[in-house]
Amino acid sequence: MHTALLGTDYRQASLELLEKVHFNAQKIQEFQAKLPPGSPIKEWVIMATCNRSEIYYVCEDFDADTDWLKTFLADLFQVDRALLDKLMYQSHCEASVEHLFRVASGLESMVFGETEILGQVKMAYATAKEQKTPGPYLNKLFQKAVSVGKRVRDETAVSQGSFSVSSIAIDAMREYFGPKFLDQRILVLGSGVMSYRALKKLLALKHTKVSLSNRSEERGKALAHEFEVPWVPYSEFKDRLSEFDIVYVAVNAAKPVLVVEDFLDPRPALVVDVGVPRSVDPLLANLSRVKLVTIDELRRVADKNMVLRKSDVDKTQAIIREELKEFSDWYQYRKKQCLAEHSA
Repeated sequence: MHTALLGTDYRQASLELLEKVHFNAQKIQEFQAKLPPGSPIKEWVIMATCNRSEIYYVCEDFDADTDWLKTFLADLFQVDRALLDKLMYQSHCEASVEHLFRVASGLESMVFGETEILGQVKMAYATAKEQKTPGPYLNKLFQKAVSVGKRVRDETAVSQGSFSVSSIAIDAMREYFGPKFLDQRILVLGSGVMSYRALKKLLALKHTKVSLSNRSEERGKALAHEFEVPWVPYSEFKDRLSEFDIVYVAVNAAKPVLVVEDFLDPRPALVVDVGVPRSVDPLLANLSRVKLVTIDELRRVADKNMVLRKSDVDKTQAIIREELKEFSDWYQYRKKQCLAEHSA
């Protein structure tokens, strides 16, 4: 058996290409529903964030089974197989295990050392467990990955003072408006983790002109109450866009929630879309009076801050090597056990 990885991330693909192979909740369900009985994929866990789309799996013949999986994914995402070959990296055994450990530690994140990623690893594993797709190998691997992520944060400074995508987005706003930033009226659209973190940072900066809107009124109002910011009903936010200078969009939508037609009149000068797939029509970037910022643009801001955490990378990598050896020892022991049971 091989523990394997097939995926892509922000380094491998532009935002436009990344969203073509993005595993949202619906695609994860489709993957499970369409995976045929007797497929070569024995166990699997899908790891999908705004910057990566990866599947960890267990198979018997890595080359042949990975080729089969790529063809399956090309059909699932309705993209050319050649595109997948170009976009996706693949690895198995220790290389795939090490990659997941690096992901959980924040070393593979666009925002170096981010703390959000460990929670996303946990969520990916929890979702897979609900669907009963991990078996003994991936159960052990993801439990170990979570442990590695926690240890790195306990024993190193990689995540101290680190930035999240939401935090980087706020930095982009501040850079755009300069000293006038605190005078700008901001609408936060969405009530998930990305919106929560954005609100938290905005209030920490003493920004007082922030409002919130969300499709789910109950959840949105609860978040607005928690942060003591004005609530804008979702049915009204488009009609009230002229009241704001910045719109921060962090929603999970099947189609864009903001399009060019919404900006025919004087509207916000800056729109920040942190969604993957994008929640704002990319054609908005063609309007001269509106600045559209997406994940692709946020990479530049993130790169400027990477140096802040790199001093502790060597210690983190030493922890990963140590934990990798421990997992490899367990893997070899498990493999011998299975061979002995099969022989008997």
